Amino acid sequence: MALRHEPLNVGTRQRSRISRTEPAFRTHLAVYLGVGLFLFTLNLLTSPFDLWFYWPLFFWGWGLAFHAFATYGSATPARVPEVLRSLAPWLGDASPARHADVQPDTAAPFAAEAFAAVHERIERIKAISCGIAADDVRGQVEAFTAEAERIIAAMARQRAGAASVRRFDAEMLAPVVSLLEQYADAASHGVPSADEAARRIAERDLPIVLGRLDDFSVAADPPPSSPTTARPRS
Repeated sequence: MALRHEPLNVGTRQRSRISRTEPAFRTHLAVYLGVGLFLFTLNLLTSPFDLWFYWPLFFWGWGLAFHAFATYGSATPARVPEVLRSLAPWLGDASPARHADVQPDTAAPFAAEAFAAVHERIERIKAISCGIAADDVRGQVEAFTAEAERIIAAMARQRAGAASVRRFDAEMLAPVVSLLEQYADAASHGVPSADEAARRIAERDLPIVLGRLDDFSVAADPPPSSPTTARPRS
């Protein structure tokens, strides 16, 4: 099993840096949107024929843009819209569809932000797996991501609540990301102790976590109800 892969370690460090700095940018963006809405409302209420609200937002926006570039680097054009949709789901297609067969009092709330978070986590798993040199490990991870996406799609169709989606993220996706990052770090060193750690993750730890996916698969695909047999008329 090939374990040396130096470029992957660089990518892992970059993702780790983004995971540490992204919460600050998300907070900055949320405050920018909130203050922008407040200034727009205040402007319309006090002087609707003299618009000024966009000036502070324009200069503040430059600082926000530099903050985004410092957080995501060259991936800024792709990542910022995702964060924006997670903070303001009405800007994208994340708003729930209105179906006549869904009762408002019994339907679980549609967790747009939770779904956006799990999709982002799955993309991280895919990015890490692309740099894994071991075919068996990469194959396991690719099969896992395909099944995880199927489960997420089923949860979206069932309009699962935020608690269910976050549970799937915490119990399945987050541990897989952690193990893959540990594996990538060990595989990049190539010393005996790191080789042993990588083998332990690939042969024991990762299969244990991946095996738990079956529980969520059953929950996402409930067994069909048995057809009722018509009684013969007497």
